[in-house]
Amino acid sequence: MHHMNKSAPDHRDIISYLYGSIDSDKQRFLEEQLTEDEFFGDAIEGLKSIASATELNAIHKSLSYSVKRNLKKTKSKKPWEYPMGLIVFTLILILSLIVASYWIILQLSQ
Repeated sequence: MHHMNKSAPDHRDIISYLYGSIDSDKQRFLEEQLTEDEFFGDAIEGLKSIASATELNAIHKSLSYSVKRNLKKTKSKKPWEYPMGLIVFTLILILSLIVASYWIILQLSQ
């Protein structure tokens, strides 16, 4: 018997489990995951209410696409990718502070 990877189960294994067409090693692994992870157990219960493997595959593809798209959005932006208005505002603010500091120093020195 080989040892299963303790990472998240493959979506195809989950679908096979839901429809009772999974081999016994993978079934034991999934059932162990269900007892260890309450969130995973709740997710499986929700998936059991879905009618077909086609719907499950469509949901998996949709979720995968959404996750990938959101990960791309959250990547750190390079300085030149920030909105130009923010850059201009920051520069004006810095210049204003410099001018105000100079004026205050000039007034205090008189």
